[in-house]
Amino acid sequence: ACCCPVAAGTRCNITTECLEHERCSSGWRRYGRVHVLALQGCLSPELCGSNQTLTHKGLEYEITYTCCCRDLCNTAAAPESLLILLILFLPLSLKLVFSLETDEPL
Repeated sequence: ACCCPVAAGTRCNITTECLEHERCSSGWRRYGRVHVLALQGCLSPELCGSNQTLTHKGLEYEITYTCCCRDLCNTAAAPESLLILLILFLPLSLKLVFSLETDEPL
């Protein structure tokens, strides 16, 4: 069973059984140096490790696919992504909080 589909900020609560020839997969979207989990599910082994350009609401972005072969092995986010996101957004969050407390414009 593989985790499928991803929803931002939630744990895997839906699973799917891949076909015999498929692998559990995660699709990672890149924002600069940060990788963000964008897709989860089953994938043909030929696409594992590949990149694909997708279009959503008129915007193009690149997805990098990773695959694994154990039950629910595609549930974890890359730890470096979480750390980098925390580092990037913490200063902005603090600025917003202090701005609201002092009624100063951002």
